[in-house]
Amino acid sequence: MTDGLAPVPLGSTAPEEVHRCLGRLAALPGVALAALVDAEGFVLASVGTPPGDPAGPAAVSSWLVEALDATRELLGLGALRAVLLEHGDGAMMVNPLRSGGLLALVGSDPGALGEARRRIDEALPILGRGL
Repeated sequence: MTDGLAPVPLGSTAPEEVHRCLGRLAALPGVALAALVDAEGFVLASVGTPPGDPAGPAAVSSWLVEALDATRELLGLGALRAVLLEHGDGAMMVNPLRSGGLLALVGSDPGALGEARRRIDEALPILGRGL
């Protein structure tokens, strides 16, 4: 049985892969929510207990990543890998997916997202296939 972060055996369905992968990220200490967001900012799948409705932050994240990516092109920088947003009640980390969507993690503070950041590179290909 796969844990959602290991290579997925043939015959597994994308929704199951995505749910397991998001579940593993949401179970990390300090992570309250892991969500897969499409390019328009709609939440396609989420695991965890967000402090509020994840639809608002997902839409803002989508817009922000698009704006930052355009700025990156103007400045001649490399590919955008992650955006960390800190706010009074915690933090949110957003990672663009090659397929055009986003992985969004909401946590209690930026430090709490440290372990998740190390695990994201393993999760991005799985989540990208889920779009």
